[in-house]
Amino acid sequence: MLPLLLPAPPPVDYLLRHVRREGEMVQYQMKNKSDLVLELPGGAGDQEMGIEGDTLIIYKFGKLTSNGRKVRIVNRLKKMDMTGPAAAAAPKISEFPDIVFDGRLDSLNRLKVLPNDDLMGGSPMAQIGSSDPSNYFAFLPLPADRVGVGSTWPVVLLQAKSTIVARFESVENGIAVIRLKGKMEKEDTMPGSEGEEVPVAFRGKMISKSTADIDGTVHLDVATGVTVKADAKIAVRNQTSVGTYTVDVTGSGNSTWQRL
Repeated sequence: MLPLLLPAPPPVDYLLRHVRREGEMVQYQMKNKSDLVLELPGGAGDQEMGIEGDTLIIYKFGKLTSNGRKVRIVNRLKKMDMTGPAAAAAPKISEFPDIVFDGRLDSLNRLKVLPNDDLMGGSPMAQIGSSDPSNYFAFLPLPADRVGVGSTWPVVLLQAKSTIVARFESVENGIAVIRLKGKMEKEDTMPGSEGEEVPVAFRGKMISKSTADIDGTVHLDVATGVTVKADAKIAVRNQTSVGTYTVDVTGSGNSTWQRL
């Protein structure tokens, strides 16, 4: 008698969606270690700096509106150690104020960060909310269709150009492992400082151009779409110009995110 051959089980696929409720809060501990090179104008030459940070990132979810789910993002820097010649000249800061942004999440969990007037007026800190790759690991933009192991999809960002591709590597105990690889690019223009008290070289709008090459992994709860943990190697370049003054920053480092 021939053995009974059973058909192979159909492949399992998932419709990944983020489940959020008004009043919910999600927290992540982000640790990063980076080596930077600052190219300063005025003949100062290249300045090297090492940065090691420990940040608590808090996401507080609000009402669901026609423009998406409201979310407040709080970056609470707990520790930042700097080394190198450039660090020696930097001011010493013992207390770090919270950096707060409001945003919206659409149905595919794509994040749009709203301008923060308190950080505008020529401050580079105004870039953090929408250009920081951290947000895209905590809020992985999801595919519209069902996906399974081996599936890929483009990671679409609302406030940056992206060539990042996500690949569904595996799933175990309800946790999917998703690989992210590619580049994001972003350009911002902010109001500059004017007036007689401002040196001519610093008058005008501030323009910031950023790129980030990303190679990382997200561990995602397939039932809720929540990032459980993530890690990434990120190489960045930022060029900030105001008036005739330009600063170039290049660097690379490693970051980890752990849901608390």
